[in-house]
Amino acid sequence: MIKKTYTHKGEFKLESGKQLHDIEICYHISEEKIDPNKPVIWICHALTANSDAEDWWPGMIGKGKLFDPENYTLVCANILGSCYGTTGALSINPSTGKPWPLDLYPEK
Repeated sequence: MIKKTYTHKGEFKLESGKQLHDIEICYHISEEKIDPNKPVIWICHALTANSDAEDWWPGMIGKGKLFDPENYTLVCANILGSCYGTTGALSINPSTGKPWPLDLYPEK
């Protein structure tokens, strides 16, 4: 699996009404160039897992296994707030230079 990062430029509104800007989402994909003839399987993971599903699901992903990258394009992304490369609590707000929690919930 190939590790990549997607940057969502601009505003990303949270359910709380707060906003993040220019968030990054770390993900893994099974191939560099996507084959449009292969079905895509989106793998969702537990809150604490990283996006390299091959690391934590080795019995299911790989050549000759149920989720074979030769037959499918496999994609798995970290959730927002993950400590594995996606924008989270330790990430720095590029506009202020402060960690996001200090900007979203400043001390009173």
